[in-house]
Amino acid sequence: MLESSLIDSSEHYSHEDPGINAEEIVACFDILGYDQIIVIGTYRRYADWIGSAYHEHMKLSLYKYGHPMATETCPTIWKYLWNFHVRKKNYNGRRGWYRNLDITLTNARKNGPSRTEIKVLNYFQLPNESFYNTITTELYCDALGMELTPNTCNYSRQRELERGRGGVNKGSQGNVVYEHIVKTALKLELISPTTEEKARFECDLDGDFWCESKHKCMAKDTKSKTKRKCRKRNIIQDERTQNSNMTDMSTINTWQKLAQYHTETLGMNWKQNLPLLCPPREELEVLLNKSLAFEELILPEFYNTPLGKDEHIRLFWDNWVKQKKTYCWVDTDRLFQDATSWVQILHDRMVINTW
Repeated sequence: MLESSLIDSSEHYSHEDPGINAEEIVACFDILGYDQIIVIGTYRRYADWIGSAYHEHMKLSLYKYGHPMATETCPTIWKYLWNFHVRKKNYNGRRGWYRNLDITLTNARKNGPSRTEIKVLNYFQLPNESFYNTITTELYCDALGMELTPNTCNYSRQRELERGRGGVNKGSQGNVVYEHIVKTALKLELISPTTEEKARFECDLDGDFWCESKHKCMAKDTKSKTKRKCRKRNIIQDERTQNSNMTDMSTINTWQKLAQYHTETLGMNWKQNLPLLCPPREELEVLLNKSLAFEELILPEFYNTPLGKDEHIRLFWDNWVKQKKTYCWVDTDRLFQDATSWVQILHDRMVINTW
């Protein structure tokens, strides 16, 4: 047996892929001869998790969807959640190979050695006191505990107390909102992609890459090809510099620039200052009931405490639905209704306080 303890963590252990799922990893630790094997699953409330999963997926796909030359648009959040999550009978991810705790932990318990201990890390459902201030401190101070990781627990707890509560992933919900607006403007031909954006997109279609700098290109391409790419890039960027006297409004033609303009320049945000569409209450109740059922399945004792079912319901309606507007999306039809120019959208529509 190894003299040192090992901690291995990865969300890929929820996958069905051979060799990287929880059951296979437990078997590997068993071969090493450890007296104690602990499998810890991180629980996050289902209704909260799938919203975050959508934003994470869209964040990874924004180059595909959000590029000015792309023809596809990010699906709206509720269409995505309803089709890939809410209507399904299981609690898995968008794709069937991503399994949730009800399957992962059951398989680890069933297929692991008899000394395997199964625990659940309750992700941010507990009060922010003692060690419950980040997922890191919850892991080392509670799930593993002071008997196994006392020094790491004390260090992480002190560090997080000095930094303030952390670990909250803001995701990319606003990014998708602004991507929808820009893509609508492109479809209506109120804006058009720049020469550089077209060139970058053509590179992608050809299976090539855009030459950001001579140094980066030289690492991947021949000297002659690098020289040709740099010359093309310089011509395009010189053209952009020559046209830099264009109005600021005409340069706000990507979701990144639009988000910066709306939030930083105007000091507004999409939740309060854009027209939104939200799911009907009866569909939201389907999601809430599924989320409650999952919590009762994974954490039955916690579910029956004051922080369980009742707090779950309160958070869903007051926080995720009302405050964060987690399941809402921008009403582009209303935002662009009768608009004749991009400047009109930016000057007149994006500055409206209340729709």
